Amino acid sequence: MKKLISRKLKENLIKNLFLALSITTILTLAAIAFFLFKEAVPTFTKPYTSSIKAFVPVVNRSNQIWKNPINKSNLRDVFSGKITNWKELGGEDESIIVISYSETTPEWERWMKGLLDHDHLSPNIIKVNSDKEMQDALKENSNAIGYLYRENIVRGLREFQLMGHIGVFDFLFGKSWYPPPNDPPSFQIFPILLASIIVTLFSAIIAVPLGVGCAIYMSEIAHYKTNEILKPVIELFAALPSVIIGFFGMVIVAPFLQKQFGIANGLNLTNASVLLAFMAVPTIASVSEDALRAVPQSLKEASYALGATKWETTRRVVVPAAFSGISSAIILGLSRSMGETMVVLMVAGGAAMIPKGLFDPVRPMTSAIAAEMGEAPRGGMHYHSLFAIGATLFILTFCFNLLADFISKRYKEAGSRAA
Repeated sequence: MKKLISRKLKENLIKNLFLALSITTILTLAAIAFFLFKEAVPTFTKPYTSSIKAFVPVVNRSNQIWKNPINKSNLRDVFSGKITNWKELGGEDESIIVISYSETTPEWERWMKGLLDHDHLSPNIIKVNSDKEMQDALKENSNAIGYLYRENIVRGLREFQLMGHIGVFDFLFGKSWYPPPNDPPSFQIFPILLASIIVTLFSAIIAVPLGVGCAIYMSEIAHYKTNEILKPVIELFAALPSVIIGFFGMVIVAPFLQKQFGIANGLNLTNASVLLAFMAVPTIASVSEDALRAVPQSLKEASYALGATKWETTRRVVVPAAFSGISSAIILGLSRSMGETMVVLMVAGGAAMIPKGLFDPVRPMTSAIAAEMGEAPRGGMHYHSLFAIGATLFILTFCFNLLADFISKRYKEAGSRAA
């Protein structure tokens, strides 16, 4: 009796221990996700003030509009001529006069393209040739707006406070990712979001045929002795540190691409895609091989009994029966590709721009976070934007996993009905 009670106590203790471990794991993951989104949300809710070191928008002090913060969108519309009256911004009923320099400078080009994202000025414009003329024109016209270096703002003029929020749509689909020390900064992630998607897509084109083909060979064709060697070797590749693979891409793949295709830089989209593909192959091959081996032997024997060849049985019976597991393997492998950091940081080129060709440098989301987080002051817009990139990446990989689960369940149900 005592032994029975002791065994039950031990079983309850072990059960509660595993329950505690499970709860701890779930709570830890939940805490990480909560922290990620908590730090990402201020990107869209926290007002920010521009800290432009080059030009700032300036108005006459008598124009009380300077007391009202103006957002980037309204400022863009003022300088492009879409907003022509101060009344539209909460000021007096006066026409807006835009004052601009006759000759553009590199600073002006950066200001217009970075802050305003517009190359066309309002038709109601006065041209000046120097900072002194800009100051005089702003003093003489109470309804004018111009731009000066902050240190050149003189008595009688006031800086227009530029404030606002980053909208979710602008953040995801805007094309300008210019974090500090760019002047002015811009936090729009479409180039790096697109880079992650394109690199993952091209790696899939390479990894899926190789991984699934390797799994079919190990499961259905290779001799068992060959398989005993081949599978551990493939799984060993999955254990290779990503920094080693990135170093291989820098030292071997990049010079090869430069020489073979006559390009200036071998650190580009193609290099990153190839290396990510070979990182995904072991996952795809190993999980797919397990799924193929799980197909009941009775299905194969029934196919052989009907006169099918080994290849016909593999193609028409085994692979469809294991498709649930194969699709899960593919999506898990691609999730790893999308979440990989070190390889893309080392070989993708690091340019936050929309690629126009296979040999253009890119900066996927993971490399942007790794490269810039150390330089982002805690609590600043750059800091929160990087967490928002992390949240976007989290959502993408979460959707990948949901898709894998959906496909797996759907084909399992289809297989059950067929049986």
